[in-house]
Amino acid sequence: RAAALPAPAGGPPQRQRGGGARYEVVAPRVAVREAPSLGAPVQFAERRGAVVELHEWDETRSWRLVVDRCDRPGWMLLDHPRHGALLRPAGLPFQRDPLSPVGVAARENDAHHLQLFVDAGLDFDAPDA
Repeated sequence: RAAALPAPAGGPPQRQRGGGARYEVVAPRVAVREAPSLGAPVQFAERRGAVVELHEWDETRSWRLVVDRCDRPGWMLLDHPRHGALLRPAGLPFQRDPLSPVGVAARENDAHHLQLFVDAGLDFDAPDA
């Protein structure tokens, strides 16, 4: 299990429509949950091919906050332990293996999370999920 991240100084960038990272649902169906946990209630789901906008990470770096077209917030898991890849960056070639949070933060130009991940000692090339 991934080590928890320290509380960010200054907090993550404000989430606003159009300000998140665009990800595509690559599994048949992905739940959007109330909290970043497989045990949290499902609020709704997105189907394969849907493009969602992801924002903050949870402390395990396995979940991302999503805000849908109706401004409903929830959490989506990037990779499931049994089912594999659930979400991948839209417009990029599919990658079966979990993504490196450090690499993702760098690609998204997310200096806040990139610094947190580097400070936590995460390897740029290794997945953390």
